[in-house]
Amino acid sequence: MDVHALTLEVRALARLNLEELRTEWRRRYGPPPRLRSPELLAHLLAWRIQADAFGGLDAETRPQVYWNYKQRAQDRMALVVRTGGDPANWAAPVIAQIRALDPDQPVYNVFTMEDIVDRSLSQRRLNAVLVAVFAGVSLLLAAIGIYGVVAYSVQQRVREFGIRLALGANRRDVMRIVVLRAAAIACIGSVLGLGAAAALGRFLQTMLFEVSATDAVSYASAAAVLIAVAVIASYVPVRRALAMDPMQSLRAD
Repeated sequence: MDVHALTLEVRALARLNLEELRTEWRRRYGPPPRLRSPELLAHLLAWRIQADAFGGLDAETRPQVYWNYKQRAQDRMALVVRTGGDPANWAAPVIAQIRALDPDQPVYNVFTMEDIVDRSLSQRRLNAVLVAVFAGVSLLLAAIGIYGVVAYSVQQRVREFGIRLALGANRRDVMRIVVLRAAAIACIGSVLGLGAAAALGRFLQTMLFEVSATDAVSYASAAAVLIAVAVIASYVPVRRALAMDPMQSLRAD
């Protein structure tokens, strides 16, 4: 994170008028708050920019120094309250207590910790859901394609199965040969696919939080699903073909 560039970006907000500040807020965060003071809007926008830069759960932990407010006065302060129940029920009493101490003290941006965490993860959560949906659809299409290709290739060998059975081959041995061959091809394809996924997975690292882009469980699960589909796709048609009479299999197209 370039702290110098962030500082210059925040300082530049002081030179913007009210409409420019609203435009900048809208570009970053959507509809701006209904404030008529450009100074207050500039402060709020600067606070949000800095909060996004330093306050996200994925932000790098930086050294912090806590000052007594009497030693280092600020133009704004943050009050953190730990509650024993629902934090939302304590917002009004806390605000009332602040107003009782200082009626002119403005209170804004009241959030619970859950709100802050959700806001920090909202974009990543949306990206994760979209990626998961597309990944699930891709896995489904791959499974359908593998099933169709393997089942068709086994079905084309029905006459071969009839010849093997007519020459005295054991049905179980024929089934094992076909299923093992399909599983071996699926394993080879899975290894090649996992290699490509590992090479391209680094582009997804920015969407992940405390999860590696080369997560072994995810890779193994996807490979296992595709290998299982290939095994089932070979087992079902070969079992049907071997249940036929060998003479009928020889006459199959």
